[in-house]
Amino acid sequence: MKRTTERADLEAKQLPEYISGCRQFEGEDLNYRDRINTHAALQKQWVKEQTREHEQDAANTAQEESHYSQQTEAITRMRGILEDENTMKKKNQL
Repeated sequence: MKRTTERADLEAKQLPEYISGCRQFEGEDLNYRDRINTHAALQKQWVKEQTREHEQDAANTAQEESHYSQQTEAITRMRGILEDENTMKKKNQL
């Protein structure tokens, strides 16, 4: 049995040249092109979904880090204000 290889650079050769129209052999892959296209579309969709999920995870991580730094800055600022007030109270008592 002669095997044919499909090459991506030959668009005109979507089907092998010598297809027997007389018989359908058991195990013959009649839906090869459709199956390959379906699998390629599914893989493309999966890659897009994975990319979107990774981008979303990165954005969430960046947002969490931003919120954490803002919270830390606010706490530090409040601590500074409280320490200044405490220092002023001690000076006034003496």
